[in-house]
Amino acid sequence: MEYLIADTILYNANVLTMNKACPEEQLVAIKNDRVLDVAGNDAINNLSGERTRIIDCQGKTILPGFNDAHCHLLAFAENLLMPDIGPSTVHSIAGIQDEIRKLCRNLPSGSWIKIRGYNEFYLDEKRHPTRWDIDKATTDHPVKLTHRSGHAHVLNSLALEIAGISGETPEPPGGMIERDLETGKPNGVLYGMSDYLAKIIPLLSDKDLEHSVELASEKLISMGITSIQEASHQNDECRWQMFQRWKKQGRFKPRINMILGMESFNNYQKHGFSLGLGDNHLRLGGIKIILNET
Repeated sequence: MEYLIADTILYNANVLTMNKACPEEQLVAIKNDRVLDVAGNDAINNLSGERTRIIDCQGKTILPGFNDAHCHLLAFAENLLMPDIGPSTVHSIAGIQDEIRKLCRNLPSGSWIKIRGYNEFYLDEKRHPTRWDIDKATTDHPVKLTHRSGHAHVLNSLALEIAGISGETPEPPGGMIERDLETGKPNGVLYGMSDYLAKIIPLLSDKDLEHSVELASEKLISMGITSIQEASHQNDECRWQMFQRWKKQGRFKPRINMILGMESFNNYQKHGFSLGLGDNHLRLGGIKIILNET
C-alpha cells in the first residue's frame, strides 16, 4: 500500500532498538520525518518505491538520538565562541593571566574579554582567581571569567567598576558578592549573578549569535544529540520567536522543547499560548519554577 512506502531506508545496519523483546535489527524505514518501521533487511522490498532513498550502512550502528534533558542553548552557544581555560588547557592562575594577555594583544582598550571553564579545584593554587590576579594581566580591558558551572564569575577591577559593584553594593537577590575579609572590598568573585551581569555586559551581535547557534547545532548533532529541553528561566515570547526563526532558517537542527520561565507564564496566557504549542521541531513543553531559600 502507498502509505507504507518509505521516504528513506537505512539497511544493512546494526540497529539498537532499545526494545528488550527485539534488541537488534538491520533496517530503519522513515516516512514524513517519522520512523515507519524497524525490521530485517528482507523487508526492504515491501517498504521501498521508485522515489525511496536507500542507504547501505555497511554494518554501522544506528541507535535513537539522544535527548539533552537540561540545556541552556544561548549560554552553550556563546561559550563556543569563548576561549576555554578548563583543566585540559590551563593549570594555574598564572596560566589564566597568560591567556588574558594573549587576547589583549588583538583587542583595543575597553573591549570586553570573556573566558570560560576555569575550575579552581584543578588549578595549582586550589582557589578562585580574584580581581587582583586578573588586574596583573590587564587593567585596560574589562574581564569576565566564567566558572565551569556557569554559576560563578570573576571580574577584574575595571569590570567591577563598570558593573557598579563596590564595597557598598548590597547582595542582589539570589546572589553573593565575595569580599576581602579585612577590607570588605569585593574580591571579584560573584556567585549566582548571571542575570545581574547580563544586563551590563554587552550581548553578542546578531551575526555572532547566529554563528554561535550554528556551531552549537553542529556540536550537538556530532554527539548524537537530536533534541534538547531548553531550560533557561529567561525563556519568553521573544525567545520563542527567535527559536522559530532559527528553525525556519535551518540554523539549529535538533528539536527544541522550550520550558517557559515563570515570569513570562502569565504573559503567555494573555497571548493565547498554551503548553504543547508548536510542532515536532519546536514545542512549548513546561514551566520552570526556581525555589530559593530566604
